[in-house]
Amino acid sequence: MKKLLCLAALFLALACSTEERPDEQESREYENKIILQELQMQEAGVKLKWSILNTTDFQSYEILRSESEEENNFQTLKFINDNEKTDFIDTELPYSPYVSYKIIGHNYSGTAPIESNMQVYKRPEVIKFNGYIDQVIPQFAQNKMYLISRKGQVTLMDLETNNILKTLETESHIGFVDIKTFNGKEELYVPRNDGWIYIYDAKSFELIDRIDTGRASSSIIFNNNRLFVSTDAWTDRPLKVYSRISGDLIEETGDFDLTRLRQIPGSNTDLLEITLNVGPVDQDIYKFDANGSLIEHLNDTYHGDFSLDANIFNFFPDAERFITGREGAIYSKNMIYQSRLPKGYLEFSSFSFNIEDQLIYAGCSNERSIQEYDLNDLSRKGFIETKSYPQFIFKNLGQIYIIGLSSNSNNSNFVFEKINL
Repeated sequence: MKKLLCLAALFLALACSTEERPDEQESREYENKIILQELQMQEAGVKLKWSILNTTDFQSYEILRSESEEENNFQTLKFINDNEKTDFIDTELPYSPYVSYKIIGHNYSGTAPIESNMQVYKRPEVIKFNGYIDQVIPQFAQNKMYLISRKGQVTLMDLETNNILKTLETESHIGFVDIKTFNGKEELYVPRNDGWIYIYDAKSFELIDRIDTGRASSSIIFNNNRLFVSTDAWTDRPLKVYSRISGDLIEETGDFDLTRLRQIPGSNTDLLEITLNVGPVDQDIYKFDANGSLIEHLNDTYHGDFSLDANIFNFFPDAERFITGREGAIYSKNMIYQSRLPKGYLEFSSFSFNIEDQLIYAGCSNERSIQEYDLNDLSRKGFIETKSYPQFIFKNLGQIYIIGLSSNSNNSNFVFEKINL
């Protein structure tokens, strides 16, 4: 009996010694397959390592990456022409919940490429949004944030739990929305491209009312129980003013159609209008009385001389100036150009302000950073590293809230990031 047990143990030991461990298998050379090892997280980034493709007509390894855990939307990172070079460090790791990699081997003979297995780097704590985001409206007093896509979605996010509370599908292309209080209830005003303005309860997304404009609309502002709407009525005074109470049209004016409107803070009601579809980008100011009647219209005197962007825009805390565009151009509230931020190669995507420390924050679209500038003399003071490419930034108390892009690739996703100052 003891001899039988010894023989069994011997056979088991021999079997174990001849069976390859995973790391041995992955370090071998193959003619017809590539084995990609488990990803290794290093300080510089994610390290990939794979088995050698040993063919006489080897051409290259193609390194592919996707911001998904599924076998789709892969993009090429690099080609390696040395078949013994079987490692690569991705130093531009996307800030995404899932990042997948695989290797494809190519031969000069033109035979079918040899594809490796897929490995996935997972970060479930990263919050990703579906679709494109065109506008963000934070409501910090309520710990809420609204994310708007002009394709027709409005998403409500809880900033305390980082959970998505609800999503509104408007079933229409929409313009830039507004959220204000009317008769004690917070309302969401949504301009649409089908000739209507829809009014929703801002908390429940219940449809409350509709106003028939008969025109596609791109932007809306609520003030003094009036709705100021930019429409496509190019030859017929495209800026319309409607009563929120009755829905009646009470005023018409405007130079350009389908623009973006911004209310100058503290005014009653002064609107800055910036074109969306006209080049060079133009701006106008319209001043209304409390009844919504036009008092004054001021025209832009530059017509493209300086950087101006309807979507990259913030008023300074004192509302006497505004900052706009990828270059960080600064204008007075009367549209007089004053200066711009020193930036080098950087391109700005969003701005916010730190009143306590007298700083301007400038998010960068081509670098993972937020630049810091002196609020008064505009000198550069430093920078804050970010994990995403900031598209919208908001400073509140001791934190910066970021809606950014996960990477600089075409298939990047919008993600949420929060930085403690």
